[in-house]
Amino acid sequence: KTAKELISANPKLKAVLDMHRDSKKSREQSVVEINGHKAARILIIVGSDARAPFPNWKENHAFACRVSDKMKELYPGLSLGVRVQVGRYNQHLHPQSIILEIGSTNNTTAEAVYSAKLFADVLSEVILDD
Repeated sequence: KTAKELISANPKLKAVLDMHRDSKKSREQSVVEINGHKAARILIIVGSDARAPFPNWKENHAFACRVSDKMKELYPGLSLGVRVQVGRYNQHLHPQSIILEIGSTNNTTAEAVYSAKLFADVLSEVILDD
């Protein structure tokens, strides 16, 4: 309901981001040094049509891949890539909707915040390239 309302209220919306932390990764898997600062690594999740109708899921996947590629270009080591999962995760509501797992429960808040700032740079470049 909330996602539908936000998308409806913002028709020029360029992307929908659902942010989480991963509870399954170790600290070693979750940290990278970028520009002399520790950062939480970012995994992008995209839903598919494996369980429910979602004919346009590949649009989200293509967007996720562009984001991950730009992240790898600007900040090597920050991206853990793109994982396709079986759920839809409200991503059927917008063609550029992704889940971001910013680090894990083993990262500090400062590391996650730093990564979010780096991600903002990445996203702005991807959107400007569109």
